[in-house]
Amino acid sequence: MKTRMARQRFLALFLLLLLSPLALAADITGTVTNKTTGKPAAGADVILLKLAEGMDEAGRTKTDGQGRYKIALDNDATPHLIRVVFQDVTYHKQAPPGTTAADVDVFSSAPKVPGVRTSMNIVRLEPQSGQLNITELYVVKNESSPPRTQMSDRNFEIKVPPTATMDSALISTGAGMPLQGSPIPGKKPGEYAFMFPLRPGETRFQIAYHLPYAGSFEWKPAPDGVLEHFVVMVPKGVELAPADPSLFEGMPDDSGATVRVATNVQPKANIAFKISGTGTFPPDAQNPQSPGPVGGEANAEQPGGTREGPGGGIGKPIDAPNPLQQYIWWILGGFVVLLAAGAWFFYQQPAAPEEEEIDPTKPVKLSKRPKAAVRPAAAAAPVVRAGSNGRSAALLDALKEEMFALESERLAGKLSPEEYKKHKDALDVTLQRALSRQK
Repeated sequence: MKTRMARQRFLALFLLLLLSPLALAADITGTVTNKTTGKPAAGADVILLKLAEGMDEAGRTKTDGQGRYKIALDNDATPHLIRVVFQDVTYHKQAPPGTTAADVDVFSSAPKVPGVRTSMNIVRLEPQSGQLNITELYVVKNESSPPRTQMSDRNFEIKVPPTATMDSALISTGAGMPLQGSPIPGKKPGEYAFMFPLRPGETRFQIAYHLPYAGSFEWKPAPDGVLEHFVVMVPKGVELAPADPSLFEGMPDDSGATVRVATNVQPKANIAFKISGTGTFPPDAQNPQSPGPVGGEANAEQPGGTREGPGGGIGKPIDAPNPLQQYIWWILGGFVVLLAAGAWFFYQQPAAPEEEEIDPTKPVKLSKRPKAAVRPAAAAAPVVRAGSNGRSAALLDALKEEMFALESERLAGKLSPEEYKKHKDALDVTLQRALSRQK
């Protein structure tokens, strides 16, 4: 009897071990939709990437006539990433452990798409003895209708001083993390371009370069289109002299840096400026770590994920776990300027009458979030001072802190796109109500 029971237990254990791989196997399915046409994206390449120590291909297939796909998935508690290649542009969707269904949206692409424009350019100059370090942030918006992706060999072009040496480039899109980019040199010195897709929404390009400095420097940028804002920053002690001071207005900065903002800049406007002297930004505003040589990572923008050559785009796909986490605060530094610029424009609105009081039936409700560490924020809610200017300043401080915290959490991946949009819309409504009361 004991021998028979032992044999039964051994057989059960053997069958369990034999069938366990089958029990762990699963399929991940979904539909790929072309949001430009509203129709299924048939024939698109779908690649399943396993995110362990790196990114290993775990399977691939093509969508059928209805845009549907199915790939075998090993349920080993490892996150995966779904990459879809449609019209030579990649799109990504995260697949956390346990995911069995994931739909992906793609867009039709073209070399030139109406509605793509550079909305903002921020220039940060740090002149030192013998060398001028410059960082620029470009905010590019794709507001095409119907939405389409712009993609060409020289998809986004920039110009820097001819004597400049490019040091690094970072690219981020939507809620994605910053990724290394590879600017392609042009025919003339100082001309560069990115071969990176401009998908619907917002794409940010940040470049860092240096050039010789002999105590003064004059720059004559020539915008090709209308810029909502052009911002120039220099450290405390450095003189900044715009060629046309009437185009610029000052903006307060807690660190003592000099900040000048030009609004609604028209093409070929004279936004030239000259700097002189030397100085450095405070330690909390410095780049904590250099992202390394430009183009140092493998590129992944062609079908199959192996586009070679300069300007190929990125080393990790947009929705992959952040490979540049140590550089996140440098990117957030650019957003500090963006948010400060927005706060400055709000501050310039006319003050409300002295006797007007804040409506107690409509309090401003701001969610509590951890503060980011890019720049010290207020330790507590500001005290409302007497008079309308005091109330405006208090509300301004609260909105600045909340907007910065919201952007920080979005970049850190703590908020889903839906949660970010909900909080952002609420802040926009609060800001509009405040402006309406002041008017």
